[in-house]
Amino acid sequence: MCLCASTWGIGKARADQSESQRAIARELGTLGMQAYFDKDYVNAADHLDKAYRLFSTPTLGLWSARALIQLGQWLRAAERLREAQVTSAAVGDNAAQLQAQTDATAELNALEPRIPRLTLAIEGAAATEVTLKIDERPIARDDYSAAHPVDPGEHHIVGIFETQLIEVTIHAEPTQTQEARLTFQPKPAPAAPISIEPKPKPEPEPEPATNYLRPAALASFAVAGASLATSLVLTLVASNKLDDCSKRSGEYFCSDRQADTYETYRAVSAATFYAGAALAGAGLTLWLLQPSAAEKPSKLSVSASPLGAELSVKF
Repeated sequence: MCLCASTWGIGKARADQSESQRAIARELGTLGMQAYFDKDYVNAADHLDKAYRLFSTPTLGLWSARALIQLGQWLRAAERLREAQVTSAAVGDNAAQLQAQTDATAELNALEPRIPRLTLAIEGAAATEVTLKIDERPIARDDYSAAHPVDPGEHHIVGIFETQLIEVTIHAEPTQTQEARLTFQPKPAPAAPISIEPKPKPEPEPEPATNYLRPAALASFAVAGASLATSLVLTLVASNKLDDCSKRSGEYFCSDRQADTYETYRAVSAATFYAGAALAGAGLTLWLLQPSAAEKPSKLSVSASPLGAELSVKF
């Protein structure tokens, strides 16, 4: 018994609340209709929208949509007409509600072709890298290529690509599809990677070939000089021996022993002279054959006589 009473009380409360909302909605609807016929579309749209939200009926939905159309809010009006088509007509005057649904269908069919549309064209950047908004409303990237229905009038399109922000304003006209083109500065092409190749190690300069000709030439000059000097000394000794014979006999008369000694000195002197001359010639040849681009060849001069020899080398 208590449970039944409690349930009946809740149902009665809900019924009272529904009746209260219906009364408020009826009053707001009346004010909205009066404002509409007075062409006060702002107040008409406000009262009728509140009334519709409190108590949704096809008639309130139809007149709310008509007020929104007068304000240029065609997208909201189209949605309200769609709702009026399916809202329950089993309230109040059923015939009036059914007629409101019929009128809502006809007016929606007339309104939809007149709704302007915007298409978005992106240049200089990939669509996946750009963020777009129409009147501060973000657009999903999958919808960038679609034609976006908008209310007639001015619309602000914003595109963001990295640090670039492009803004475009378009005045949408009824029945027209207009294009909003956003042109970005393309990203510079990536610089080609700089390849730094290690500097090739300088090839070691070849060590100058050892010049064996110079020391050989100098050695030949030295031996040649010694030989020529020896020849000169022996020539002087032989000459002294000849002078001794002259002092003793008044003429160049020598004993066999003296003659042998003289001849020996003469022969050795001649041999050392020719050997020295030959060595000097060999040294000169070696000197001239040595590889030298920077130095001038030495000038070698040899002079010889039966009594001596002279060797001179100019560097």
